[in-house]
Amino acid sequence: MNQLIATENYSKLFTSIWDISIPTKIKIHLWCLLKDYVPHYGNLVKRRLRVKSMCPLCMSEPEDSHHILWYCSILRQLWVQLKIAVNFDAFTSDEKTNFVTAFLAMDNNFKKLSAISLWALWYKRNKMVNEGLKFELHELVGFVQSYDQDLRFTIAKDLTTGMRQNSSWQPPQTGFIKLNFDASFENKSNCSISAVLARDFEGLVMGACTVPNDDITDAFVAEARACERALYFARDMGFCKVVLEGDSITVIKKLKTNAIDRSILSPISQHI
Repeated sequence: MNQLIATENYSKLFTSIWDISIPTKIKIHLWCLLKDYVPHYGNLVKRRLRVKSMCPLCMSEPEDSHHILWYCSILRQLWVQLKIAVNFDAFTSDEKTNFVTAFLAMDNNFKKLSAISLWALWYKRNKMVNEGLKFELHELVGFVQSYDQDLRFTIAKDLTTGMRQNSSWQPPQTGFIKLNFDASFENKSNCSISAVLARDFEGLVMGACTVPNDDITDAFVAEARACERALYFARDMGFCKVVLEGDSITVIKKLKTNAIDRSILSPISQHI
């Protein structure tokens, strides 16, 4: 088992795991699963601490790392409920190769969801085994979705907090709303989060929003998307007199110039 860890795909897998924006405890749990370091029933039987190794969740197959990562029917039901697109029938390799191949083919959002789900499933499994708590799949689905949203909110909160604490902020003219926009960009996953904060001439917060974006090529595009989102937000909130403010000089110059824009920002700047 451990000799597979040295393969090229496993090296890519571990790199991919550590690049995901999830807590370290989840990354470590996934690493332990892949290294077969978790105290599942299969390992406890090997150490003569248990007699039976049947999976306590699905009760249909022995519990080992391969089962936990791929074969457990409860895990598969969980991924279906989370809309993690994996065609299990298309994978026929042995051992963990199925999981490795499927995980590397996922986009960053699905990688994050699958990692959270494996950690959460193990947590709920231990609660059931050690404390006798009843396992409910729908509760686990809700927990994973909420946890994912909390992670997104934490990133977005850092953005909006930074905008609120900007000491150089100047209020707009009376009757205007100033929309500050910013973006957080993940280079490895080509994803970003746009944050918008609206304040009036007295500095009172009139509204705020955060939106995730996929297929973002670089930080400049991320900032342009954030600017675009600020205008959508102003329209939805009914703000008629607005001032846009961001910290990307490139985006601001693109919006101010009358010259033909042939850069990658062109579709966004023209739309704005």
